[in-house]
Formats: sequence, C-alpha cells, structure tokens
Amino acid sequence: GMIGYGMAKGAVHQLCQSLAGANSGLPSGSAAVAVLPVTLDTPANRKSMPDADFSSWTSLEFIAE
Repeated sequence: GMIGYGMAKGAVHQLCQSLAGANSGLPSGSAAVAVLPVTLDTPANRKSMPDADFSSWTSLEFIAE
C-alpha cells in the first residue's frame, strides 16, 4: 500500500515546520523550505489506486509547464 509513502510525506512536512520555528536551532536568517509533492496522475498510480478520486491529482502536463 501507500502507508510508508504517506508517513514519509507527513514526516518531511513536520520536519520543515519544526525547522521553520523561532527556536529551531537554525542560524538567524535561515529558511526552511520543502517541496511537498502531490499525487501525480500517472497510469501506474491509477492502476495501484483504482478506487481513488483522480480529479484532485496533478497532471503530468501541469508539472511539465
């Protein structure tokens, strides 16, 4: 399934939020940036999640732009 992927995605999001906090330990003036990917609309994803709502997935054409 997608449990490991979801957990890793959530962990990266939380790590970035923690690093962006005032007392994160990063040097003054530092920034924490993370790219939080969405579900891409690919044939493989549609095959592995046939009951999902594809309407909220990001198209490959959008990524290519």
